[in-house]
Amino acid sequence: MADDHDRPVPLTSITGREQDVLMLVAEGAANVEIADRLVISVRTVKFHLSNLLHKLGARDRAHLIALSFRTGLLTATVPRDGSLRRRTN
Repeated sequence: MADDHDRPVPLTSITGREQDVLMLVAEGAANVEIADRLVISVRTVKFHLSNLLHKLGARDRAHLIALSFRTGLLTATVPRDGSLRRRTN
């Protein structure tokens, strides 16, 4: 059985900046690209990713994205033109 510190935290505790990072990770952006687009350091990107992994109980980036879709933190919509785009709640 997992200790309390190993359990995911409520999704409401995810910050706006963590959501920004999550969205870019879901788009396939590398840490350097995320840093450039958000005008933050790569170290700060890694800090936000670490927080997200812990908060959602994810093992890695792929698991983070899967859990984000499963929990509704990320959703995919198909617009009229048929292209796929992601948005956060």
